[in-house]
Amino acid sequence: MKKLYLLLMASVMMLAANAADVYLVGSEYGWAANAQFQFEEGDTPGVYVLDEGYPLMGQIKILVVDGGSQTWWGLTGDPVTKNGDYKLDSDGSAGNLAINGTCDDAKLTWNDNTGTLTIDGTWSENEYDTVYLVGDFGSGYSTTIDTHPLTLRAGSSNDWTGTYTLTAAVSRIKMRAGNNIYATGTNSDVALTLGQSYTASMEGDCFTLPAGTYDFSFVLDKNADTGVLTVTGEPAYPANLYLATNGGTDNWTFNTAMTTQAPGIYTLSDYELKGHFFFTPVEGSTDWNVINGNRYGPYSDGRAPVAGALMDLYPNNGASFLIDNTDGSKYDIMVNLKDNKVEFTKIADPDAPVVDITGPDHVYVIGTIAGAVWDPNAGTELTKQPNTDQGWADYAGRIEVVAADGSSSGEIAITTLKSSDWSQVNSHRWATPSNDDSIDDEISPDLAPENRVKIALALGDYKSALAPGDYYIHVYFTADGGAPAFMTLKRIEEGNPLGVDSLETSEGKTLYFNLQGLRVAEPQSGIFIRISGGKAAKVLIRK
Repeated sequence: MKKLYLLLMASVMMLAANAADVYLVGSEYGWAANAQFQFEEGDTPGVYVLDEGYPLMGQIKILVVDGGSQTWWGLTGDPVTKNGDYKLDSDGSAGNLAINGTCDDAKLTWNDNTGTLTIDGTWSENEYDTVYLVGDFGSGYSTTIDTHPLTLRAGSSNDWTGTYTLTAAVSRIKMRAGNNIYATGTNSDVALTLGQSYTASMEGDCFTLPAGTYDFSFVLDKNADTGVLTVTGEPAYPANLYLATNGGTDNWTFNTAMTTQAPGIYTLSDYELKGHFFFTPVEGSTDWNVINGNRYGPYSDGRAPVAGALMDLYPNNGASFLIDNTDGSKYDIMVNLKDNKVEFTKIADPDAPVVDITGPDHVYVIGTIAGAVWDPNAGTELTKQPNTDQGWADYAGRIEVVAADGSSSGEIAITTLKSSDWSQVNSHRWATPSNDDSIDDEISPDLAPENRVKIALALGDYKSALAPGDYYIHVYFTADGGAPAFMTLKRIEEGNPLGVDSLETSEGKTLYFNLQGLRVAEPQSGIFIRISGGKAAKVLIRK
């Protein structure tokens, strides 16, 4: 009996030791563990209760702290409007539970064994006569501020409007109607395009705007699950922009002034880039808190500038470009804050020798490729072109892109390694660095050197989104043993299967392609496509 008693006591102590800490977190309760909103363990192991009579409102999640690990439980779906059992998810993609209205004297029961939240209380309708813009306007994120109210437009019952001047480099915005918070409906921020309408739902992240003066319209029926946000106006671009650089040392300078060509357009000529650098409207400051709130750089730190390519700029994410530039090359730089783009033009040295680039042994395209959707062992291999005497190694081919599951867009990435081990593939994988941005507006009108659009690439498990269809693709390497510098794509239109009808060099040379659409420097015997004078013709060559 004594042994049995000790065994039972050990079991009880083990259960007590393994008990987790469970918290209610949310827009009204804070997103960190707070003892005020901690559940108490119930009579059944793994079941916890919060019964303090708190009103339940806003957006919530359940936070489970077990030892050194934290698990966030949420729910993506319709807003919660009544008592009941709600099965939550913890896979990282689940959103917040949106409470539509208020549940007074709420009793919450969390079953950690099944991932189920039970809500029991008295529900009342959400009341409000003003809608507020909330979020972060430069002073920190909050959903309780009331500095930017929207009021009903005269004669309307659902169009909440207001005009505001935003001074932060980037403002992050949600809408609050009573206890309801309306956001993007996605797990990432969404940059607003002026004049375009966006559906806002009771979950997700923030809408973003640069500094400027804007008219806001949020069409929201009383306590509706979704509303429609439309913003018009004009961004306020910085009067001056500066290049901030450490010059390859530990000492940063912030006072290399660019020339303002027009609102939002800035240039810097004949400049020797070296080390880390980014762009800022703040001159000479040494306060990194100020600088980091007013800077433009790449998506990921350490990105090399790609000459001739339009590269994306991202506000305030702390990343810098990086270039070694051991030969002291100089660049012309143009920054376009209207489109958040930067272009680097390398100034050619007429006396510099042309470097023959060997390039990698294999280059593949993976992604939503017809017949091999995201199969790292079945990528479309590109063929090396004969132009290795022009300072790059050029790989080209034709790909058929299909739509990704649950999307209207396709996805591609470049790799130099085929393997069933994704970690190996991803260490040799390049694409545009923001997975959410489409490259459809960067498809080349044709592939002549003077017309092609260079799409800059970054190393990592990225993917480039583009419309489904057939494409002719080039990938260029400008250094042996290095990463691909950029790629170009030309959509193959119906009735023009090779996509080369408009291809002609500025020197007026005659070009030849094989029937797979690949460039041939010196065609041997066979049938080829000849491009001359801007026209294409199929020819038979005998040698």
